[in-house]
Amino acid sequence: MKKTFEPMQLSTSEAIVLQQLHEDGEDDVSLLSRQLGLPRGRISALVNSLKQKGLLIINHDYQGTWVRLSRKGNRLIAYLWPEMQLRGIY
Repeated sequence: MKKTFEPMQLSTSEAIVLQQLHEDGEDDVSLLSRQLGLPRGRISALVNSLKQKGLLIINHDYQGTWVRLSRKGNRLIAYLWPEMQLRGIY
């Protein structure tokens, strides 16, 4: 039996971060901050919140902190914005 996806509570800012990461594939936290026009501290708090919800994967390297959607994050995007599937993004 196919497991159904249970939507979760997201703030508007969290949803915008998810959408931006979906469009870009992966972003550095500094770049994400500039793209969304939010302070880096606010972006860091949003990223940590989304990671705790299992929606993001965070990688650190000598160039910075990179974030991307997890499998659960991709499923949530498909649930929230099903029209993205029609564009052949998935």
